[in-house]
Amino acid sequence: MSRSFWIFIIIALVLVWSNEWSKVNVNYQLMMREKFPAFDSWTLEQKLAIKNYQAEIAPFAQIYAHSDWNWFYSQNVQFWKRMKWLVPITFTFLFAFLEWWMLPKCFTNIEVNRKWIVMYYMGLIALIVLLYGISVSIDSLQLQNFTRKVWMVLQSPSFFVLLLIDQWKRKYEN
Repeated sequence: MSRSFWIFIIIALVLVWSNEWSKVNVNYQLMMREKFPAFDSWTLEQKLAIKNYQAEIAPFAQIYAHSDWNWFYSQNVQFWKRMKWLVPITFTFLFAFLEWWMLPKCFTNIEVNRKWIVMYYMGLIALIVLLYGISVSIDSLQLQNFTRKVWMVLQSPSFFVLLLIDQWKRKYEN
């Protein structure tokens, strides 16, 4: 295995962890505002007290394993609703850039065409924007949740899908 491959794996793991950490924080903040409509008007001490109480009741629940940065509690519900979509969009672009930049360096023995990486992510983004637009136009939270799940599933294995596309292309071009 090349040095580039290990660098790719380390960066990918950091991005995956950061992506999940961000989603946990966003989901927790939205959950609290849904559960307690007056949450935004509470003091920082009240917000942290309820979080600490919840963490004591369920110490290993992932939703409570987030940051206690005070800044998180000073944002309003509209900020967190925007973040619900900005976090996955940002990480999709970060994963796309990582693969575009590193895959050709990691696999020098096979030709990884960057065009396929761009096409894969453009198709993924187009599909998600289409599904999200439909879900907003018909006001369907179930479709929005389905769209997020499709996004997560299609984004996750892209590295492997791209290698399969490359192998398929090479097989049928020769």
